[in-house]
Amino acid sequence: MEKQSELGFLNHAVRFPSLAEADGIWPWNPVQLDDWAMEIGRDKKALHAARFILGRWNSGFSWECGEFDPKVAIECWDSSHRRVFLDLVTSNLGYSA
Repeated sequence: MEKQSELGFLNHAVRFPSLAEADGIWPWNPVQLDDWAMEIGRDKKALHAARFILGRWNSGFSWECGEFDPKVAIECWDSSHRRVFLDLVTSNLGYSA
């Protein structure tokens, strides 16, 4: 995957409805987003979206919020989240096994 600018990457991240106002999104701070995703009671849609974004940012790092699992995420997400994920996957910005 081609390395994107931080701003370009963030434009994709905020497309997930549950991440639009997340800590660590703007300004970009992946450690803060990871912490935000780990908060007790965090919405599962947001947790899976954060896992996806953090995994795309640095797939070689072990994030505290866990590893992205597309099967579990798709079962949890509503149609808005699924649509964003599918758009990103088909535009070469998404998950790769």
